Amino acid sequence: MKKLNLACGPVYLDGYINIDNKSHFPDIKVDMNADVFDLEFEENSIDEIVVSHFAMYIMGGQDSPQKPNQMRLQLTKWLTWLRPGGRLVMETANVKKVAEFIVNCQDAWDLQSSKGLKQLFGWDNTYGHKWAWCPETLIPLFNEVGYKDVAIYEAMYHSKERDFIISGNKI
Repeated sequence: MKKLNLACGPVYLDGYINIDNKSHFPDIKVDMNADVFDLEFEENSIDEIVVSHFAMYIMGGQDSPQKPNQMRLQLTKWLTWLRPGGRLVMETANVKKVAEFIVNCQDAWDLQSSKGLKQLFGWDNTYGHKWAWCPETLIPLFNEVGYKDVAIYEAMYHSKERDFIISGNKI
């Protein structure tokens, strides 16, 4: 069974090939030091892909000839890697919950924390976030690309209050 933990950061999963770019996080444990965008795997060769807190680095938005929806392209790439019956599990922040926190926050320190503005714009050790997601924006993309049994779950790798998991299977 071949399973990938892409953009693993500090979340090392036993039984997975843990992949991240150590130039962003030099102290993390990885099995493969690589840029997730540059990876290539054979079609129908992966049983499961876990991607936690990487979606914010993938541009979304409306398609145009000049700027295709990058998330659609990435989801398609990952789907080709999955074996029939394989699964993609993606955890990311829910922009609606982040926005609600920002609107209601009265403390300057908390407002700038990972619960607020940093979740939208990123940290010093990253290149900055490009997009923000919620179930209502990811579910249609998963379906359009061809994932089946798309479902939303409670987060398990980071903040249960702020994040969500979306998963889909290849049939």
